Amino acid sequence: MRNRERIECIENSLIPLIRRVPALSDEDRKDMTELAVHAEWGIAFENMCAQLGEYDAVLTRELHEEIVRVGRMCGVEPRTWENLDESVEQGR
Repeated sequence: MRNRERIECIENSLIPLIRRVPALSDEDRKDMTELAVHAEWGIAFENMCAQLGEYDAVLTRELHEEIVRVGRMCGVEPRTWENLDESVEQGR
């Protein structure tokens, strides 16, 4: 994948993910989206995971899988999202 295609792929995955995570405040979403738009994907992703952990967010299995997929795409260390593993709703 060429660099521009990779950038578009990440932006087209990370920004919608930030927008659909229900536990984030509007201000958090705005800040994280701004970072992502300026190619600071890792920081945006790390901030999102940190906030979800801080808010003790409960995640659906589907949303958790999307977080893992986007994290890998962004090249972020797995430990960034591994703290969210226990936040997945059981049975979903």
